[in-house]
Amino acid sequence: MPVPEDIGKAYAYYYTHTSHGSRKRSEGQAGILSSLKRRCAARRYGYPPPTTGGLPDFAEKLLCLIPQVRAGADGSVRFLHAMDRGHLLDVGCGSGDWILGMQGLGWRVVGVDLDESAVKVARSRGLTVHCGMLAAQRFQTSTFDAVTLNHVIEHVPDPVQTLRECFRILKPGGTLVLFTPNATSLGHRIYQEYWRGLEPPRHLHIFSMQSLQRVLAAAGFQRIRLRPWVADSIIYESELMRTPGQTQEMVSQRRRAKLISLLFTTAEFLAMRWNPSLADCVAAVATKPVGDQPNG
Repeated sequence: MPVPEDIGKAYAYYYTHTSHGSRKRSEGQAGILSSLKRRCAARRYGYPPPTTGGLPDFAEKLLCLIPQVRAGADGSVRFLHAMDRGHLLDVGCGSGDWILGMQGLGWRVVGVDLDESAVKVARSRGLTVHCGMLAAQRFQTSTFDAVTLNHVIEHVPDPVQTLRECFRILKPGGTLVLFTPNATSLGHRIYQEYWRGLEPPRHLHIFSMQSLQRVLAAAGFQRIRLRPWVADSIIYESELMRTPGQTQEMVSQRRRAKLISLLFTTAEFLAMRWNPSLADCVAAVATKPVGDQPNG
């Protein structure tokens, strides 16, 4: 495991440096799917729907029943219901793409990230983003209505300590949401050392659903709900790592990996209904008890 003072070196060329908004996005199907996910999220979580690109009401309701669409909607707002002027902290916010979107949905947003380059990008977009470890920010107790960690908890040296700090700064009744790779997943069993969820040396801890439940409880959280979560990028990148090719082969190899990822994740959606522990990731939604004293 890297010593804490050296962890920053592992992120010198990390993907969080740039925003998704600065990259080229495909038109057509991707745009339609994105709009559908936003509309599905509006229906499920009480946000105002987009003002353009709508489908007939019955068609939207029907399409929102598709598991992949519903999961995309859930992930787009990280299970958070609309809260006018709610105070939201995203730990590991990168360049701020997600909190910028949540700001547009009415949240007051703050971010924290270790990556200085990513923080500069986020600040250039007018976002309030702090650089450094969460505990070093010294946020006041009971400040936030929601704290999110999207693929962050596996990066920190002491997960329980990090979660206790999240517990402290949440308001009573506040919500913690996190996503992390699942050590017992079908993808891990098949790809083994090539499984993207391992990502040494950045991932310091890999959780199962059971161990994640234990660390959240140890930090003081209650009403812990664990959900199997599918991340198609994990299978796609695992397949590329398992079958490395020459530069001239990469186009066909990427097409093959995308097809395998599509088939695998479709099977994963079906399998996790029978056995949730097979999903490549796990999402956790937990609540700070009302009237509870802050954890030290």
